[in-house]
Amino acid sequence: MNMTLKDMERQHSDRKLSGKDKARNMSIKYKIASMTVVVALIPIVLLTVLMLIFYNRAIMQRAEKQIEENIRIMSDRITSVLKNGELCSNNLTIEFSNFYNERIMKQVTRDARITSQLSQSLLIYNGISSIVFIDSEGRFYSSDPKLEDIKDKIMASEYISYLKDMGGKTVMMDQAENIMNRDDKEIVTMGKHVINIVTGSPIGYLFVNMDKDYLIESSQSEISYYFLYDTLETVFLKATVKSSSILIKIF
Repeated sequence: MNMTLKDMERQHSDRKLSGKDKARNMSIKYKIASMTVVVALIPIVLLTVLMLIFYNRAIMQRAEKQIEENIRIMSDRITSVLKNGELCSNNLTIEFSNFYNERIMKQVTRDARITSQLSQSLLIYNGISSIVFIDSEGRFYSSDPKLEDIKDKIMASEYISYLKDMGGKTVMMDQAENIMNRDDKEIVTMGKHVINIVTGSPIGYLFVNMDKDYLIESSQSEISYYFLYDTLETVFLKATVKSSSILIKIF
């Protein structure tokens, strides 16, 4: 068949158009496929993100509950140890009241019974390092002979003046400048203005020194750093335990 030049040009043009149509069709197919993949991935990504958010929230809530439980356990343990000091001071108040109410008791006998009572209290109540009692006439008694060396400082300290207005309550003393501390043993001191339970007259001043190391050991926890404050917000216990990084302030 004889083809003219125009027929050949027309056929060539038709082939070019056909190729462009195929390319256009392929491009549209790829676009549709890509959009389908994107549309399919969107809910998967959203679901994954939501799952991660809820998972992290659950982990945080669980961690918070664990921390709260640790704090409660620590608080209970510390309160239990400090209660020993309070119970000790209350028991000694009863015993000393009996001693001072016995008018016929000789002073040497009273001195011996007070000293014996202090020593017995160390055996009965856990965590107590030493006990000091100063009666209203200035007689000094201590379960720790080393404190005899600084009895003048103790008797002249602000601890005495502070307890005068406490009405016979057992209170936590200021730990910032505790003169009864020693280099080899730090203590937490609880003080009491001892009032005769029968006559209501003052008998003297009592200081129960709690072993700080015992207090720390009794409050072991997963929490790593914590500070225990007294009611005046004075730090009297710093401890480091295990491997977290949470700062806790307990009142």
